[in-house]
Amino acid sequence: MEKPFYSLREAARLAGVSEEDLRRRILLGELVAEPVADDRHYLVPASGLTPLLKKRPTPVQTGPTRAERVFCLSAFMLLAFLSIGPLVICLWIGSFQKVDYFCANCTRVLQISRLGQTAVLSRQIEPGPYSHLIQKVEPAPCRHEWVSFRQGRDRWNRLMALEKNGIFSALPESEEPAEVEFIRWVLHREAPLPEAGSTETRFHSVRQIREWAQSPTGGE
Repeated sequence: MEKPFYSLREAARLAGVSEEDLRRRILLGELVAEPVADDRHYLVPASGLTPLLKKRPTPVQTGPTRAERVFCLSAFMLLAFLSIGPLVICLWIGSFQKVDYFCANCTRVLQISRLGQTAVLSRQIEPGPYSHLIQKVEPAPCRHEWVSFRQGRDRWNRLMALEKNGIFSALPESEEPAEVEFIRWVLHREAPLPEAGSTETRFHSVRQIREWAQSPTGGE
C-alpha cells in the first residue's frame, strides 16, 4: 500500500533528485509539503511526487566495458582450451612420426621427425659404421640412396653382424676399394648371407669374402 506521506530523504530517493533540490522546490512553491518541527525537513505527500516521477529519466542501458569484454573472452578461451586441449594433444601425438633411414651407398643414418605426412620437425644425418672408410676411398659427396629401416632392416642387420665379427680385420689397406663395393653389395642384396659364426675364419681378400657370401649356405 502506498504511503500518504514521505520524508524529504525518501521523496528525494524516489524522485531521483537531491534533498536540496526538493527543498528548493518546496520553498519556491513548486512542490506541496507539510512542515515538521525541524523547519529544514518536510513531509511530502505522495500525490505531490507524481509529476517528479514522470520526469525521472529512464536509466540508459550500457554495454560491457572493454575490461569486461577482455575478461569474458579470456575466460571463454580458457574453457575452450580445457575442453578440446586434451583432444588436440592426443591428435598431435598420434600424428608424430620418427622415421630412420640408412644410405645403401655410404652407410650414413638419416633421422627424420615428422608431424603428419608433410611437416618435417627435424632432419639429422649421423655417420654410419663404414661411412669414414667409404669417404676415405671416395672423397666426393655421396649421392645418397636412402632405405628405411622398416624395409631394409634385414640387410642392415647382416652388415652389422659382419662388422661385429670383424670380417675385414685381416685385410690389407689395398683392399679398401673392394671392401666398399662389398659393403654396398650387402646393403643391396635381398638374399641372406651364411651364418655369422662362419666368419671366424679370417679372410685375406674381399674376393674370398664374396665367395663365402655367395656359397650355397648363403642362399644361392
